[in-house]
Amino acid sequence: MAINSTLLLNKNLLLSNMAQTLMMQSSCLLGANMDDTSSIGLFSPEHHSNSVIRKNVVNGNGIKQRNNNNNDMHKDMLITSGLTSPADVFCSVPGRLSLLSSTSKYKVTVGEVHRRLSPPECLNASLLGGVLRRAKSKNGGKSLREKLEKIGLNLPAGRRKAANVTLLTSLVEGEALHLARDFAYVCDTEFPAKQMAEYLCRNNSEPADIYRRKELVLSTKQLLKEFMDLLNQDRSPLCNGRPQPILDTNIQRNLTHFSLITHGFGSPAIVAALTSVQNFLTESLKYLEKQLNNYSNQGGGIGLGGHPHPHHLLSSSSSSTTTNSSSVAISSAAAAAVAAANLIETKKEIEIVTKQK
Repeated sequence: MAINSTLLLNKNLLLSNMAQTLMMQSSCLLGANMDDTSSIGLFSPEHHSNSVIRKNVVNGNGIKQRNNNNNDMHKDMLITSGLTSPADVFCSVPGRLSLLSSTSKYKVTVGEVHRRLSPPECLNASLLGGVLRRAKSKNGGKSLREKLEKIGLNLPAGRRKAANVTLLTSLVEGEALHLARDFAYVCDTEFPAKQMAEYLCRNNSEPADIYRRKELVLSTKQLLKEFMDLLNQDRSPLCNGRPQPILDTNIQRNLTHFSLITHGFGSPAIVAALTSVQNFLTESLKYLEKQLNNYSNQGGGIGLGGHPHPHHLLSSSSSSTTTNSSSVAISSAAAAAVAAANLIETKKEIEIVTKQK
């Protein structure tokens, strides 16, 4: 019994020594690991590079996020360095406005996706999936996030859009530009500029009214030309292009904002509409010139419904004034002659009476 107790005591001591040895070894290993990780740090850049939200990544090939204190909620998305270029193709999207017989596909670049996720639109994952036609696919949101992660775009859940959704929001930039070109073609070929010009100018029959309307049309054409020239100098980024700006920074920034909201449709569509207005003004000038030519070709200064030309009116007025002046002078001379004759006769009668007396 004494031997068994001694053996049991020795066994317990041995186990206790082994436990202490293991604890010491674990402490050493833990200390070594803490020393290794302390060189990196919990909030070091290396740690942030593995997080969902990546910040302050800038290099020659990447796009730095916008620094805007009013848009802190949008600082969670940028293109990281070395992963891709804004001109690279992200995906191809079928057109929404095409007929079944002529379905078109439009390439969406990384830069365009970045513009959709940046101000002023700041689309969330649901809306971006709708634009890229991934909303109804299986696990569309998850696959979209994974693809965005591959090119360095991070789009966390719960993000809110910043702009109102319109029909143009659903169009990619390629299709929006296609729509603007088709609209410009229809305006140029089908807009009834000549008929409208003749209809509105037909009531101007007086020569003075015609000249006055012609001056108004010329002034309007000049003003519209200046406005269209400004819009044609817009250099907003679209599709895979980023042209060099030629306008002042302040006006270009506002034009770029309008382009981002309309996905590139806005400025070309306005230019197309104003081109139709310019065609209307040109046809109006032609019609007015035709009326004036018809008037000048008629003799006697009579034209345009029997109304004399303003120059002829002035000449006639001058002639009438001269004639009236001559008539008045002749009448005055005749009256003076009659008065003088009466005075002579009266003088003779007085002399005769005087002699008789």
